[in-house]
Amino acid sequence: MLVSALFIGCSKDNSDRQPEKPTPENPEKPTPENPEQPEGPKAECDWADYLITLNFTTPSTTQYAVDEVDYTTLKHSNGKFLYELLGYDDWAEMLEDMGELGGSPETGANCLYMGNDPGTGYDVTSAFNTNGIGYWCNGVGGVQNWGDDARIYTEARVTEDALLIATVGVMPGVIKAGETYVCRMVFQRTDGEEVSRVGIEFKVKIEEFKDPEAGQYNSANRKAGEFTLPTVEITVPINVFYGGVQADMSAIQDYLQLTKYELFNMEDALYDDEEGGTGELLKGIDVTNYVNGEAVASNAGGLGGNWMSDPTTVGAWGVETGAWFIELQAGLESIVVSVGTMPGEPAEEGGPETITPLVSALVGKTAEYKQVLTYIPDFNADPTIINMSYKISFVDAQ
Repeated sequence: MLVSALFIGCSKDNSDRQPEKPTPENPEKPTPENPEQPEGPKAECDWADYLITLNFTTPSTTQYAVDEVDYTTLKHSNGKFLYELLGYDDWAEMLEDMGELGGSPETGANCLYMGNDPGTGYDVTSAFNTNGIGYWCNGVGGVQNWGDDARIYTEARVTEDALLIATVGVMPGVIKAGETYVCRMVFQRTDGEEVSRVGIEFKVKIEEFKDPEAGQYNSANRKAGEFTLPTVEITVPINVFYGGVQADMSAIQDYLQLTKYELFNMEDALYDDEEGGTGELLKGIDVTNYVNGEAVASNAGGLGGNWMSDPTTVGAWGVETGAWFIELQAGLESIVVSVGTMPGEPAEEGGPETITPLVSALVGKTAEYKQVLTYIPDFNADPTIINMSYKISFVDAQ
């Protein structure tokens, strides 16, 4: 995805009156003789003193999050940081003035973080409805809850380093290529009788995925039948947490013949029971996981995989139930299988994550795991079946 920022100022006027035209008698406005004031250029805007517009571009996607923004780094075109625009000496002072950020803008003390709805104006009462502080919007800035009409959201969180990081994202399944969705947030400072506002306007444009290699594969040329790949051997130090060790499984491409964009959407190509209720695969992919020769339900992410409590027993995520995981993943560049272990809590604050007893017990042991990928592009089509097996050796981190 691409993100660019356009920073422009705007005059504070929340009424419907037309702004005054620049004249020599009005030195506060830019004129040919006085083109720009020290605080920066001013464009007409009726909902903030200064406006920072953030532009994002992302392909049509099934993912919620698009990108992140660090508010502490945002600058206006006049060179001032966000906190300076509001009259603060530094970011820490501004964050302290925002108070304890919680369920609604009213949790702020002298500096509010609120939405701006083009139809109803500033929203200082509605509870935040994202995982962080922020709102879902209908695509043109209207504040609303998650649902069928939601298109874009922003949610911010305070990090341990006292940074305010905002995530911007969209609603999968309803966003459309070629459209741009907008959400507005406002920082408002009240200092005595003076009220200052800085608007943050998020714009996400959805583009169809364009890849010069999109035609590298053609599903019409896929290989029908059943195929078995060589066993993949993976060595995993027990302190390799989560992201784990990866093995390239791109050989699957030789059989599926899918474009990169189709690969990216493979995880959505699962069972569709709506037509006929047969449970047959419709234009999709299924990955069946096997432990000790028995099919087991997947409980990890990606196309398929599991959390395991020991080398041969299916477990679940958690320090008491999960020792290691295996996960088949597809992306725009490759297909990989990832294997990693479950970390424990740090031994002391700020220290490294500990190794749990379940994970320690893996040292010197070997796990054998199998997966079968089935691809059926259409009804009555012959399937592509790919048998995959893994031999995973766990070793001491030292």
